Amino acid sequence: MGNHLSGPLPSLAGLATLETLFLANNNFTSIPGDFFSGLFSLTNVYLDGNPFAGWSIPPSLRDASGLVNFSANNANLTGTIPAFLADGFPSSYHLALASNYLEGPLPSAFSGSPLSSLWLNNQKGSRHLSGSIDVVQNMTNLEHLLLQSNSFSGPIPDLSRLEKLRNLNLRDNQLTGPVPSSLTSLGSLENVSLTNNLLQGPVPVFPKTMKNVDLDPRTERFCVDQVGVDCDPRVKVLLSIAKSFGYPTYLANNWRGNDPCQGFAGITCDPSDNITLIVLQKLGLNGTISQDFQLLPKLQKLLLSGNNLTGTIPSELTNLKYLQVLDVSHNALWGKSPI
Repeated sequence: MGNHLSGPLPSLAGLATLETLFLANNNFTSIPGDFFSGLFSLTNVYLDGNPFAGWSIPPSLRDASGLVNFSANNANLTGTIPAFLADGFPSSYHLALASNYLEGPLPSAFSGSPLSSLWLNNQKGSRHLSGSIDVVQNMTNLEHLLLQSNSFSGPIPDLSRLEKLRNLNLRDNQLTGPVPSSLTSLGSLENVSLTNNLLQGPVPVFPKTMKNVDLDPRTERFCVDQVGVDCDPRVKVLLSIAKSFGYPTYLANNWRGNDPCQGFAGITCDPSDNITLIVLQKLGLNGTISQDFQLLPKLQKLLLSGNNLTGTIPSELTNLKYLQVLDVSHNALWGKSPI
């Protein structure tokens, strides 16, 4: 490690008793596809900081069933994260793939993975890692989770089962929705960073005993910037409705502030500040129609056509006695209309 060794790496195939491989911070230019073949005793791999030609982790790494540490930060990895990295290794397993050119979602296979430490932060290039981070809610062995500086979106999932989690960095993504109480009440958590997302709802309150909280309300979409101040009841209803759509980025960017009658996209109010019209047509919305539309008692028109909504029309909409127009055409709904 830390020399000026250069050129292509040779194959190590067949070195069945090799346990630890320190090659970080050199000038190696390529890594062969059979590099890990037959390395059955391998436990620790350090490939960080080498200017490899673009490569992906080969399936032969599965031969190292006792692997506890695989570190390839800043090593020009490309493509998606291989699903086989999620399982088959000991519970103290550390996976570090930061500062590469990885893209795509977190593999669903990571759900329930024994990983104790996962570094996927600061992916380079234009695409980054993206999609939901829901799989982490089942990674109950995690102690360190670094996902900052990517393009992850959607809400922060319920993290109540991650009772060992000490360090969480999610800043500089596109996460939406309120910060869940399962995160603010997680007793093991020491350091959390959430700044520069699209988080909604009230500013969360973290325990004063926590070592470090990085969360600048000015970078988010909170209804107010003050800690301990709740959202307007109408905003809370709209957030509940947005939840059924998966807290889409469009609504996070266009429902800002604490007065839905002032600049909320698709929302119209009467002179008494009651929401009377909701127009959310052709926005590519996914999810279902929330029953909480019934909590807007003066609603007269609800236009949701041209989206990707599934499920049925909630029977609770019949409680809206002023509702005159309901347009849910051109979706993927089923069942009979209760209206």
